[in-house]
Formats: sequence, C-alpha cells, structure tokens
Amino acid sequence: MAKRINVRVEHVHPSKCREDFLKRVRENEN
Repeated sequence: MAKRINVRVEHVHPSKCREDFLKRVRENEN
C-alpha cells in the first residue's frame, strides 16, 4: 500500500516533494 501511495504522490506532486519524502524516510531510518 505504501508503494501505491508513493506513486500517487509522485504523479500529483513535483520532484521536490519526492526529495522531502526521501529526507523523511532517512530521518525515520536513523
């Protein structure tokens, strides 16, 4: 499900949002 949402967000939001999402994932991993 998470993957599905990821694709949806990518289609709606620009690449900048993707960078923010990656940053959030990195913080969560740490």
